[in-house]
Amino acid sequence: MATKYGGYMRKILRIDLTTETAREYPFTDQQRRETLGGKALAYHILHKELTGDELPFSEENLVILSTGPLTGTGAPGSVRFDITTLSPKTGLPMSSNCGSRFGLYLKKAGYDALILSGRCKTHRWLEIREDQIRFHDAHALWGTGTGECSQRLTDRLDYDAYSCLCIGPAGEDLLPAATVISDGRAAGRAGFGAVLGWKNLKAITVSGNKAIPLYDPMKAAEEIQKWNRLILQNPLTSDPTKVSSCPGCPIRCKKPGKDPDPILNDLGIDSIDAQNHLTWLWEKHGVTLENTSASKSGQRRNKFYHSILESLEIQDCDETYQAYQKLTDLISTSGLCIFTIIVILNNKHGIYDIGNQNKNDNQGINEIDDSKFHNQPPNRLWSNSYSAILISTTL
Repeated sequence: MATKYGGYMRKILRIDLTTETAREYPFTDQQRRETLGGKALAYHILHKELTGDELPFSEENLVILSTGPLTGTGAPGSVRFDITTLSPKTGLPMSSNCGSRFGLYLKKAGYDALILSGRCKTHRWLEIREDQIRFHDAHALWGTGTGECSQRLTDRLDYDAYSCLCIGPAGEDLLPAATVISDGRAAGRAGFGAVLGWKNLKAITVSGNKAIPLYDPMKAAEEIQKWNRLILQNPLTSDPTKVSSCPGCPIRCKKPGKDPDPILNDLGIDSIDAQNHLTWLWEKHGVTLENTSASKSGQRRNKFYHSILESLEIQDCDETYQAYQKLTDLISTSGLCIFTIIVILNNKHGIYDIGNQNKNDNQGINEIDDSKFHNQPPNRLWSNSYSAILISTTL
């Protein structure tokens, strides 16, 4: 549906896997104001469409792949998307944020989000090329690892600018720890791969050349340049011993050579939960965890959180962590990497003053009024680097 805001492609695509039909899902500006995008948009749709009685492995369960208004705009850390569904682990809605080009190409195809319902009657993979929606037989892909699956699709497609999302054997076997892999990056924790496996959907490719409309392109470019410069000046985001993790992102957040575990990624299994599936790993694939990074996974964000606290000289407590989670959720909803939070918060580098925080007040972050996060239009969120980009993009 049409929108007065920039940063949105104005369409949400809903695909019924059972009938292999597609239609536009209505979404209003009021709903954009309330959700902004990302997983907040997805949760809004789940709340509206589901009754609460649905099971994760059911045709009624929805899988939603969603972007934010800053996704694909060139803003730092803006190559992100969210995947949301009812988790086979808990039966409750869960979401994961992934740093691949899938969100970028979903928007370039003309869509802010993709909703999948139903269940494919046979093994299928889905090709989205702007207005062209095609289903293909995936029997030859079933049983392949995510690396081989992606390569076979690359060999088949007659164009280069696209992104692929697929599941591995763990998803096909409906393991609750099954991940979705996109451009070598994993969306884990909630068993998304198992849900797609149950729906008989092996992979999705998406491509397009549509421009992402911005409210004020010149102002947005100016603010993005400023923010990139601040990131490169900040010691926590420009560590010379680290490299960027996501395509086109200036944030140095990982050590060289510390790539996601290739064995577990190829199987499409969450490295953190892999230890709960030792029998499956060994008996079906001859894999042990001794030569994988499973025991070390999941520590990077926790370390980053404590680095932020140390930088701001704030003590760790429940209230601090809750405030951190709210801020990262909001940042993620807009389509950015949560690691950009350091540029928003770090007053020592003259970047941001949030919640009327005084530089000498170590409790300032705990005094954030989260009511400002609810039902606020994009131009009311904040008034510095983050909101400057958001405003010039959307309103």
